[in-house]
Amino acid sequence: MLKKEFMKSLQAYLSTLPEFERQSTLEFYSELIDDRMDEGSSEEEAIASLESPFDIASNLLDIREQEKIEFFVDRPNTQEKKKLWPWVLLAIITAPLWLFILFMVLLFIFFIILSILSIFVMLLTAAFLLIVAAGNVFVTSFFIFPSSILAGISHLGLSLGLLGLALFSGLLAYFVFVAVFKGTKALVQSISTAFENRRARKKLERYHAQKTYESWEA
Repeated sequence: MLKKEFMKSLQAYLSTLPEFERQSTLEFYSELIDDRMDEGSSEEEAIASLESPFDIASNLLDIREQEKIEFFVDRPNTQEKKKLWPWVLLAIITAPLWLFILFMVLLFIFFIILSILSIFVMLLTAAFLLIVAAGNVFVTSFFIFPSSILAGISHLGLSLGLLGLALFSGLLAYFVFVAVFKGTKALVQSISTAFENRRARKKLERYHAQKTYESWEA
């Protein structure tokens, strides 16, 4: 395992921690790996000398869970547990409203994507038509030269101008494509990261549930 893979996995397992604590832990292990590599270890050896990302996250969560248990044991129980059923009922009653809002947001995103793709196609079409027009004007200029040198030169200049506009439209289409590609890639990566974090949380929850069950059995 390389450092990039190790840090990505560790970040997923630490997704349940507060932002400051998560970043501090990631920075600590990143610097620890760098230090061991500076001492002569290879990247793989530095990673192998550490615990697995799952074990690191489990140990940290065990410590936090123990601190939480000690806090609530020492704290007098002056408040009853909040009931969840009013929130569930509210979510069911307001479901048509937030489903409609979700539908409108998705529809808005769809039209934005469609508009960007339309602009991309229009720019490509414009670039192609301008290239064709520049070629026609360029060829026509050679037929005009025998009768009028000035008109032939004017046609040559016009063909070059049309060619410049075609290149400009092509560049704009390229930048639009790059922007859409990067935006789509970032969106896919964020969704993938969210699913990885969710799987990591579920794995840790099952692990702690098993440990709790074993402690009860003991």
